[in-house]
Amino acid sequence: MQFIEQTNPHRAITQVHSDRVQIGEHCFTSSFFADSNGSELIDIKAVIDISLAHVDLLTARAPDVVLLGTGTRLAFPSAQVRAAFLSRRIGIEAMDLRAAARTFNVLLSEQRCVLLLAII
Repeated sequence: MQFIEQTNPHRAITQVHSDRVQIGEHCFTSSFFADSNGSELIDIKAVIDISLAHVDLLTARAPDVVLLGTGTRLAFPSAQVRAAFLSRRIGIEAMDLRAAARTFNVLLSEQRCVLLLAII
């Protein structure tokens, strides 16, 4: 069986630090979300700030799973936010930012419908 690497270097995360994340040529120093179509800044300072309006914005991109990178420490969104994702049949997985970045790159390389929400 032949394996062909199908990663897109312009979408993959290349560096993760506590205060910034590098995707291709772009360096993010504040919270953002990213998927196979691109990335955008989002006005979230902490996990507790995630609102139902943010859920609507993120689910409009139709991911199968949302990876929530919560910085250097693991934190979980409110039960209301988790329920909003699950009611739309979209999984949400909270993990520290480095683990979320690694998982995002793997799922992206598998051409999965994944969205990363990175809290910086």
